[in-house]
Amino acid sequence: MMMRRRTIRANLRVRRGHSYRQRIKLNLLIPVKRSDIVKAVLKEHGRQFTAVMAQATDILEKVFAYKVVELESKKNNYILINNIGTAHSDNENTCKGSDAAKIGLLTCILAGIFMTGELMPEGSMKEYLKKLDIDLDSKEVHPAFGNISKLINQDFVRQKYLEITQDTTADPPTREYRWGERAHHELSKKDVLELVCKVYGNNMRPQTWTTQWRVAQGQE
Repeated sequence: MMMRRRTIRANLRVRRGHSYRQRIKLNLLIPVKRSDIVKAVLKEHGRQFTAVMAQATDILEKVFAYKVVELESKKNNYILINNIGTAHSDNENTCKGSDAAKIGLLTCILAGIFMTGELMPEGSMKEYLKKLDIDLDSKEVHPAFGNISKLINQDFVRQKYLEITQDTTADPPTREYRWGERAHHELSKKDVLELVCKVYGNNMRPQTWTTQWRVAQGQE
């Protein structure tokens, strides 16, 4: 039993430091299955999963300020959530180049969806992005974002920042964009609303947007 505990502890050893923090974050940016965790970490000690996961979750939260969350839409699948205020509070100083640009784009998209009633049809999304000089249908490689369609319709969806469903009542059927589970966990709608007010300027207050303010208040 002592050897088993040592093996588990060795496999779960957490090193302090920025580079390891970033590595942990990247490893759980995409949802991870329980079976994959058992296979890669616990191996023959799979029955210890619940106890070990609780210990690992506690370490991640206390040391790195990240929280492990099981997806409601997909049981036994886990994502790593930034547990410091908003989703990208620590990225402003650590992300550079294309990563920072993608974070900015994602923030704009999530803000746009929230301000349009928490659902944005595909046509509205394309028009919204055009105002940012981004063509969702472009086949060209964007210098900052790469393949725009793949980034938004696949990568952000896989990372659970966006949820895309099909509106089958439309002719032809079209996509609808909503916040994904990770976005709901990481982002404060109140912070998003305050950001929008800063963009508009003129000392605009969040309460000006009565519907959005009510939703933001309900999140707290």
